[in-house]
Amino acid sequence: MASYVNVDGFQDSRYLARSWALLNLGGGLAVTILKLGLVSLIPIVGPLIVLGFTVEWARQISWGVSCPPGSQTWSWGGYLSSGWRAFVVQIGYGLIVAMVMMVLGAIPLIGQFIGTLSPVIGTVISVFVMVAVMHAAIYQRIGAGFNFSRAFQMFDHDTVGLLRVLGFSLLAGFCLTVVYSIIIFGASIPAFVANIMQIESLTGTEYNRALFDAMMAFAVAIIPGSLVSLVINGFVGTLVELIKYGMVGLWMRQFNVANWGREEDPLPPTINAQPTYTQYTQPPTNPAGTYQQQYYDPNYYDPSRQQAQQPQAQPTPTWQEMDAEAQQLWQQQYEAAQRRAPQQAPQQAAPAPQPQMPTQAPQQLPEAPAPREIDGDSAETTFGE
Repeated sequence: MASYVNVDGFQDSRYLARSWALLNLGGGLAVTILKLGLVSLIPIVGPLIVLGFTVEWARQISWGVSCPPGSQTWSWGGYLSSGWRAFVVQIGYGLIVAMVMMVLGAIPLIGQFIGTLSPVIGTVISVFVMVAVMHAAIYQRIGAGFNFSRAFQMFDHDTVGLLRVLGFSLLAGFCLTVVYSIIIFGASIPAFVANIMQIESLTGTEYNRALFDAMMAFAVAIIPGSLVSLVINGFVGTLVELIKYGMVGLWMRQFNVANWGREEDPLPPTINAQPTYTQYTQPPTNPAGTYQQQYYDPNYYDPSRQQAQQPQAQPTPTWQEMDAEAQQLWQQQYEAAQRRAPQQAPQQAAPAPQPQMPTQAPQQLPEAPAPREIDGDSAETTFGE
Protein backbone atom coordinates (compact mmCIF):
# COMPACT_ATOMS: atom_id res chain seq x y z
CA MET A 1 0.00 0.00 0.00
CA ALA A 2 1.40 3.40 -0.99
CA SER A 3 2.48 5.94 1.59
CA TYR A 4 0.05 8.57 0.33
CA VAL A 5 -3.48 8.00 -0.88
CA ASN A 6 -5.58 10.52 -2.77
CA VAL A 7 -9.00 10.50 -1.10
CA ASP A 8 -10.42 13.44 -3.06
CA GLY A 9 -12.19 13.26 -6.41
CA PHE A 10 -12.51 10.18 -8.59
CA GLN A 11 -9.75 7.68 -9.26
CA ASP A 12 -10.30 4.56 -11.34
CA SER A 13 -8.12 2.34 -9.15
CA ARG A 14 -6.99 1.75 -5.56
CA TYR A 15 -10.55 1.55 -4.23
CA LEU A 16 -9.51 -0.61 -1.27
CA ALA A 17 -6.65 1.66 -0.20
CA ARG A 18 -8.74 4.80 -0.56
CA SER A 19 -11.69 3.33 1.33
CA TRP A 20 -9.38 2.29 4.15
CA ALA A 21 -7.82 5.77 4.18
CA LEU A 22 -11.26 7.37 4.51
CA LEU A 23 -12.09 5.03 7.38
CA ASN A 24 -8.96 6.15 9.23
CA LEU A 25 -9.51 9.90 8.77
CA GLY A 26 -9.80 11.55 12.15
CA GLY A 27 -8.41 8.52 14.02
CA GLY A 28 -11.75 7.32 15.43
CA LEU A 29 -12.11 4.04 13.55
CA ALA A 30 -11.74 1.80 16.62
CA VAL A 31 -14.42 3.70 18.55
CA THR A 32 -16.75 3.66 15.55
CA ILE A 33 -16.39 -0.10 15.06
CA LEU A 34 -16.91 -0.69 18.78
CA LYS A 35 -20.14 1.33 18.81
CA LEU A 36 -21.50 -0.25 15.62
CA GLY A 37 -20.58 -3.73 16.80
CA LEU A 38 -22.50 -3.28 20.03
CA VAL A 39 -25.49 -1.80 18.20
CA SER A 40 -25.53 -4.71 15.74
CA LEU A 41 -26.14 -7.12 18.62
CA ILE A 42 -29.56 -5.55 19.26
CA PRO A 43 -32.15 -7.88 17.68
CA ILE A 44 -33.81 -6.70 14.44
CA VAL A 45 -33.30 -2.96 14.98
CA GLY A 46 -29.53 -3.05 15.50
CA PRO A 47 -28.52 -4.51 12.10
CA LEU A 48 -30.85 -2.05 10.32
CA ILE A 49 -29.24 0.92 12.10
CA VAL A 50 -25.75 -0.32 11.23
CA LEU A 51 -26.77 -0.86 7.59
CA GLY A 52 -28.25 2.64 7.38
CA PHE A 53 -25.13 4.13 8.98
CA THR A 54 -22.93 2.39 6.41
CA VAL A 55 -25.10 3.36 3.43
CA GLU A 56 -25.32 7.02 4.45
CA TRP A 57 -21.55 7.25 4.80
CA ALA A 58 -21.11 5.71 1.34
CA ARG A 59 -23.72 8.15 0.03
CA GLN A 60 -21.60 11.07 1.20
CA ILE A 61 -18.54 9.56 -0.44
CA SER A 62 -20.39 9.20 -3.75
CA TRP A 63 -21.27 12.91 -3.57
CA GLY A 64 -17.56 13.74 -3.39
CA VAL A 65 -17.30 14.41 0.35
CA SER A 66 -14.12 12.96 1.86
CA CYS A 67 -15.00 12.23 5.47
CA PRO A 68 -14.77 9.39 7.98
CA PRO A 69 -17.86 7.43 9.02
CA GLY A 70 -19.97 9.17 11.63
CA SER A 71 -19.43 12.74 10.37
CA GLN A 72 -22.93 12.90 8.85
CA THR A 73 -25.55 14.80 10.85
CA TRP A 74 -28.29 12.14 10.75
CA SER A 75 -29.96 10.82 13.88
CA TRP A 76 -30.40 7.19 14.85
CA GLY A 77 -33.94 7.39 13.52
CA GLY A 78 -32.55 8.50 10.16
CA TYR A 79 -30.12 5.58 10.14
CA LEU A 80 -32.97 3.19 10.92
CA SER A 81 -35.07 4.60 8.07
CA SER A 82 -32.17 4.37 5.62
CA GLY A 83 -31.36 0.84 6.79
CA TRP A 84 -34.96 -0.25 6.30
CA ARG A 85 -34.93 1.19 2.77
CA ALA A 86 -31.72 -0.69 1.94
CA PHE A 87 -33.07 -3.89 3.50
CA VAL A 88 -36.23 -3.78 1.39
CA VAL A 89 -34.14 -3.34 -1.77
CA GLN A 90 -31.95 -6.29 -0.77
CA ILE A 91 -34.96 -8.49 -0.05
CA GLY A 92 -36.53 -7.53 -3.39
CA TYR A 93 -33.45 -8.51 -5.35
CA GLY A 94 -33.11 -11.67 -3.25
CA LEU A 95 -36.60 -12.79 -4.22
CA ILE A 96 -35.95 -12.04 -7.89
CA VAL A 97 -32.68 -13.99 -7.88
CA ALA A 98 -34.27 -16.90 -5.98
CA MET A 99 -37.05 -17.25 -8.54
CA VAL A 100 -34.59 -17.10 -11.45
CA MET A 101 -32.33 -19.72 -9.88
CA MET A 102 -35.34 -21.92 -9.14
CA VAL A 103 -36.33 -21.85 -12.79
CA LEU A 104 -32.77 -22.48 -13.99
CA GLY A 105 -32.28 -25.19 -11.37
CA ALA A 106 -34.99 -27.27 -13.04
CA ILE A 107 -32.73 -27.64 -16.11
CA PRO A 108 -30.55 -30.75 -15.62
CA LEU A 109 -27.02 -29.57 -16.45
CA ILE A 110 -27.48 -25.86 -15.78
CA GLY A 111 -29.12 -26.59 -12.43
CA GLN A 112 -26.13 -28.60 -11.20
CA PHE A 113 -23.71 -25.93 -12.40
CA ILE A 114 -25.64 -23.16 -10.62
CA GLY A 115 -25.90 -25.23 -7.44
CA THR A 116 -22.13 -25.72 -7.38
CA LEU A 117 -21.30 -22.04 -7.96
CA SER A 118 -24.15 -20.60 -5.92
CA PRO A 119 -21.83 -18.92 -3.33
CA VAL A 120 -19.85 -17.17 -6.07
CA ILE A 121 -23.02 -16.19 -7.93
CA GLY A 122 -24.48 -14.79 -4.72
CA THR A 123 -21.38 -12.65 -4.13
CA VAL A 124 -21.45 -11.32 -7.70
CA ILE A 125 -25.11 -10.37 -7.39
CA SER A 126 -24.50 -8.77 -3.98
CA VAL A 127 -22.13 -6.23 -5.56
CA PHE A 128 -24.76 -5.27 -8.11
CA VAL A 129 -27.32 -5.00 -5.30
CA MET A 130 -24.99 -2.61 -3.44
CA VAL A 131 -25.14 -0.26 -6.44
CA ALA A 132 -28.94 -0.48 -6.40
CA VAL A 133 -28.99 0.26 -2.66
CA MET A 134 -26.80 3.31 -3.22
CA HIS A 135 -29.13 4.52 -5.98
CA ALA A 136 -32.10 4.20 -3.60
CA ALA A 137 -30.17 6.06 -0.87
CA ILE A 138 -29.30 8.95 -3.18
CA TYR A 139 -32.93 9.50 -4.17
CA GLN A 140 -34.25 8.56 -0.69
CA ARG A 141 -36.85 6.27 -2.26
CA ILE A 142 -37.20 2.48 -2.33
CA GLY A 143 -38.43 2.46 -5.92
CA ALA A 144 -35.18 4.06 -7.08
CA GLY A 145 -33.37 0.89 -6.09
CA PHE A 146 -35.24 -1.03 -8.78
CA ASN A 147 -34.29 1.33 -11.62
CA PHE A 148 -32.65 -1.45 -13.63
CA SER A 149 -31.83 0.71 -16.66
CA ARG A 150 -29.83 3.23 -14.62
CA ALA A 151 -28.04 0.49 -12.67
CA PHE A 152 -27.10 -1.42 -15.83
CA GLN A 153 -25.98 1.83 -17.49
CA MET A 154 -23.50 2.48 -14.66
CA PHE A 155 -22.45 -1.15 -14.57
CA ASP A 156 -21.81 -1.17 -18.31
CA HIS A 157 -19.79 2.06 -18.17
CA ASP A 158 -17.20 0.73 -15.70
CA THR A 159 -17.42 -3.00 -15.16
CA VAL A 160 -13.73 -3.28 -14.26
CA GLY A 161 -14.17 -1.00 -11.26
CA LEU A 162 -16.93 -3.18 -9.84
CA LEU A 163 -14.80 -6.26 -10.43
CA ARG A 164 -12.27 -4.77 -8.01
CA VAL A 165 -15.02 -4.51 -5.40
CA LEU A 166 -16.08 -8.06 -6.26
CA GLY A 167 -12.53 -9.35 -5.76
CA PHE A 168 -12.35 -7.92 -2.26
CA SER A 169 -15.82 -9.27 -1.44
CA LEU A 170 -14.84 -12.79 -2.52
CA LEU A 171 -11.58 -12.70 -0.58
CA ALA A 172 -13.17 -11.28 2.58
CA GLY A 173 -16.09 -13.72 2.37
CA PHE A 174 -13.76 -16.71 2.00
CA CYS A 175 -11.58 -15.67 4.93
CA LEU A 176 -14.55 -15.01 7.21
CA THR A 177 -16.14 -18.34 6.25
CA VAL A 178 -12.97 -20.23 7.17
CA VAL A 179 -12.62 -18.43 10.50
CA TYR A 180 -16.26 -18.90 11.46
CA SER A 181 -16.19 -22.56 10.45
CA ILE A 182 -13.20 -23.19 12.69
CA ILE A 183 -14.89 -21.42 15.60
CA ILE A 184 -18.21 -23.20 15.17
CA PHE A 185 -17.14 -26.70 14.17
CA GLY A 186 -13.57 -26.83 15.48
CA ALA A 187 -14.42 -28.62 18.73
CA SER A 188 -17.66 -30.36 17.75
CA ILE A 189 -16.61 -32.20 14.58
CA PRO A 190 -13.89 -34.37 16.21
CA ALA A 191 -16.31 -35.43 18.95
CA PHE A 192 -19.01 -36.18 16.37
CA VAL A 193 -16.64 -38.31 14.27
CA ALA A 194 -15.53 -40.22 17.37
CA ASN A 195 -19.16 -40.98 18.28
CA ILE A 196 -19.88 -42.22 14.75
CA MET A 197 -16.90 -44.56 14.84
CA GLN A 198 -18.05 -46.00 18.14
CA ILE A 199 -21.55 -46.84 16.90
CA GLU A 200 -20.47 -48.54 13.67
CA SER A 201 -20.68 -51.91 15.34
CA LEU A 202 -24.31 -51.38 16.37
CA THR A 203 -27.24 -52.50 14.25
CA GLY A 204 -30.96 -51.96 13.99
CA THR A 205 -32.72 -49.88 16.60
CA GLU A 206 -29.62 -49.42 18.73
CA TYR A 207 -27.71 -47.89 15.80
CA ASN A 208 -30.52 -45.47 14.97
CA ARG A 209 -30.84 -44.41 18.59
CA ALA A 210 -27.09 -43.94 18.98
CA LEU A 211 -26.91 -41.97 15.72
CA PHE A 212 -29.72 -39.70 16.88
CA ASP A 213 -27.96 -39.11 20.19
CA ALA A 214 -24.71 -38.28 18.38
CA MET A 215 -26.44 -35.76 16.10
CA MET A 216 -28.18 -34.08 19.04
CA ALA A 217 -24.87 -33.83 20.88
CA PHE A 218 -23.31 -32.30 17.76
CA ALA A 219 -26.12 -29.74 17.49
CA VAL A 220 -25.73 -28.75 21.13
CA ALA A 221 -21.93 -28.51 20.78
CA ILE A 222 -22.06 -25.97 17.95
CA ILE A 223 -24.31 -23.52 19.84
CA PRO A 224 -21.48 -21.81 21.83
CA GLY A 225 -19.33 -21.47 18.73
CA SER A 226 -22.25 -20.01 16.79
CA LEU A 227 -22.84 -17.38 19.47
CA VAL A 228 -19.15 -16.48 19.50
CA SER A 229 -19.14 -16.17 15.70
CA LEU A 230 -22.23 -13.97 15.85
CA VAL A 231 -20.53 -11.58 18.27
CA ILE A 232 -17.31 -11.50 16.23
CA ASN A 233 -19.24 -10.88 13.04
CA GLY A 234 -20.91 -7.88 14.67
CA PHE A 235 -17.52 -6.15 14.74
CA VAL A 236 -15.48 -7.74 11.92
CA GLY A 237 -18.45 -8.01 9.56
CA THR A 238 -19.32 -4.35 10.16
CA LEU A 239 -15.76 -3.32 9.26
CA VAL A 240 -15.88 -5.38 6.06
CA GLU A 241 -19.23 -3.83 5.06
CA LEU A 242 -17.87 -0.33 5.66
CA ILE A 243 -14.90 -1.06 3.41
CA LYS A 244 -17.09 -2.51 0.63
CA TYR A 245 -19.63 0.31 0.66
CA GLY A 246 -16.79 2.84 0.80
CA MET A 247 -15.34 1.27 -2.33
CA VAL A 248 -18.74 1.43 -4.08
CA GLY A 249 -19.11 5.09 -3.07
CA LEU A 250 -15.70 5.89 -4.54
CA TRP A 251 -16.64 4.02 -7.72
CA MET A 252 -19.87 6.05 -8.07
CA ARG A 253 -18.00 9.39 -7.92
CA GLN A 254 -17.24 9.09 -11.61
CA PHE A 255 -20.94 9.55 -12.45
CA ASN A 256 -21.05 13.11 -11.05
CA VAL A 257 -23.71 12.31 -8.47
CA ALA A 258 -23.88 15.94 -7.24
CA ASN A 259 -25.44 16.97 -10.57
CA TRP A 260 -27.99 14.19 -10.91
CA GLY A 261 -31.51 15.29 -11.77
CA ARG A 262 -34.65 13.20 -11.75
CA GLU A 263 -34.50 9.45 -12.16
CA GLU A 264 -35.75 9.57 -15.72
CA ASP A 265 -33.14 12.18 -16.71
CA PRO A 266 -29.97 10.97 -18.45
CA LEU A 267 -26.77 10.75 -16.45
CA PRO A 268 -24.53 13.84 -16.60
CA PRO A 269 -21.08 13.60 -18.19
CA THR A 270 -18.74 11.41 -16.19
CA ILE A 271 -15.74 12.76 -14.29
CA ASN A 272 -12.23 12.02 -15.51
CA ALA A 273 -9.94 10.09 -13.19
CA GLN A 274 -7.27 11.93 -11.21
CA PRO A 275 -3.63 10.82 -11.01
CA THR A 276 -2.55 8.28 -8.42
CA TYR A 277 -0.35 9.24 -5.49
CA THR A 278 2.38 6.70 -4.82
CA GLN A 279 5.42 6.59 -2.60
CA TYR A 280 7.59 7.64 -5.57
CA THR A 281 5.66 10.80 -6.40
CA GLN A 282 5.27 14.14 -4.68
CA PRO A 283 3.03 13.79 -1.62
CA PRO A 284 -0.28 15.69 -1.72
CA THR A 285 -0.78 18.97 0.12
CA ASN A 286 -3.51 17.44 2.30
CA PRO A 287 -2.70 13.73 2.77
CA ALA A 288 -4.76 11.32 4.79
CA GLY A 289 -4.41 12.09 8.48
CA THR A 290 -4.80 15.87 8.16
CA TYR A 291 -8.54 15.59 7.98
CA GLN A 292 -10.67 18.59 8.85
CA GLN A 293 -14.13 17.57 9.92
CA GLN A 294 -16.91 18.36 7.47
CA TYR A 295 -20.65 18.30 8.05
CA TYR A 296 -23.16 17.61 5.35
CA ASP A 297 -26.89 17.12 5.68
CA PRO A 298 -28.37 15.32 2.64
CA ASN A 299 -31.87 16.51 3.57
CA TYR A 300 -31.03 19.95 2.17
CA TYR A 301 -29.71 18.64 -1.13
CA ASP A 302 -31.40 19.92 -4.29
CA PRO A 303 -30.67 17.62 -7.27
CA SER A 304 -31.48 20.40 -9.77
CA ARG A 305 -28.61 22.55 -8.52
CA GLN A 306 -24.95 22.07 -7.88
CA GLN A 307 -23.97 21.14 -4.39
CA ALA A 308 -23.65 24.25 -2.25
CA GLN A 309 -22.19 24.61 1.17
CA GLN A 310 -24.90 24.43 3.80
CA PRO A 311 -25.06 27.26 6.35
CA GLN A 312 -23.89 26.34 9.78
CA ALA A 313 -26.78 25.59 12.09
CA GLN A 314 -27.29 28.13 14.87
CA PRO A 315 -27.47 26.69 18.40
CA THR A 316 -30.81 26.86 20.17
CA PRO A 317 -30.74 29.62 22.86
CA THR A 318 -31.21 28.60 26.46
CA TRP A 319 -33.99 29.97 28.63
CA GLN A 320 -31.47 32.17 30.47
CA GLU A 321 -30.42 33.80 27.19
CA MET A 322 -34.04 34.27 26.12
CA ASP A 323 -34.92 35.83 29.49
CA ALA A 324 -31.94 38.22 29.32
CA GLU A 325 -32.91 39.23 25.77
CA ALA A 326 -36.50 39.91 26.89
CA GLN A 327 -35.27 42.02 29.84
CA GLN A 328 -33.02 44.07 27.54
CA LEU A 329 -35.86 44.68 25.07
CA TRP A 330 -38.18 45.77 27.90
CA GLN A 331 -35.53 48.18 29.24
CA GLN A 332 -35.07 49.74 25.80
CA GLN A 333 -38.80 50.25 25.37
CA TYR A 334 -39.09 51.75 28.87
CA GLU A 335 -36.24 54.24 28.27
CA ALA A 336 -37.73 55.27 24.92
CA ALA A 337 -41.08 55.94 26.61
CA GLN A 338 -39.36 58.06 29.29
CA ARG A 339 -37.62 60.17 26.63
CA ARG A 340 -40.88 60.84 24.82
CA ALA A 341 -42.78 61.86 27.98
CA PRO A 342 -41.32 65.48 28.44
CA GLN A 343 -41.94 66.32 24.78
CA GLN A 344 -45.72 65.86 25.15
CA ALA A 345 -47.65 68.94 26.55
CA PRO A 346 -49.85 68.15 29.55
CA GLN A 347 -53.49 68.22 28.72
CA GLN A 348 -55.63 71.06 30.39
CA ALA A 349 -58.47 69.89 32.54
CA ALA A 350 -61.89 70.82 31.19
CA PRO A 351 -63.70 73.51 33.28
CA ALA A 352 -66.53 72.37 35.47
CA PRO A 353 -70.00 73.10 34.00
CA GLN A 354 -71.71 76.28 35.36
CA PRO A 355 -75.45 76.45 36.14
CA GLN A 356 -77.49 78.13 33.43
CA MET A 357 -79.48 81.33 34.58
CA PRO A 358 -82.99 81.81 33.22
CA THR A 359 -83.18 84.35 30.37
CA GLN A 360 -86.74 85.60 31.24
CA ALA A 361 -88.08 86.83 34.59
CA PRO A 362 -90.86 84.70 36.04
CA GLN A 363 -94.40 86.03 35.56
CA GLN A 364 -95.65 88.06 38.59
CA LEU A 365 -98.81 86.91 40.32
CA PRO A 366 -101.77 89.43 40.65
CA GLU A 367 -102.02 91.19 43.96
CA ALA A 368 -104.81 90.13 46.26
CA PRO A 369 -107.64 92.76 46.87
CA ALA A 370 -107.66 94.64 50.21
CA PRO A 371 -110.21 93.49 52.72
CA ARG A 372 -113.43 95.63 53.29
CA GLU A 373 -115.44 96.09 56.45
CA ILE A 374 -119.24 95.38 56.46
CA ASP A 375 -121.70 97.74 58.08
CA GLY A 376 -122.99 96.72 61.38
CA ASP A 377 -121.55 95.12 64.40
CA SER A 378 -120.42 92.21 62.52
CA ALA A 379 -116.67 91.75 62.39
CA GLU A 380 -116.70 89.47 59.31
CA THR A 381 -114.58 90.50 56.48
CA THR A 382 -115.45 89.65 52.91
CA PHE A 383 -113.62 89.97 49.64
CA GLY A 384 -115.51 91.68 46.80
CA GLU A 385 -119.16 92.44 46.69
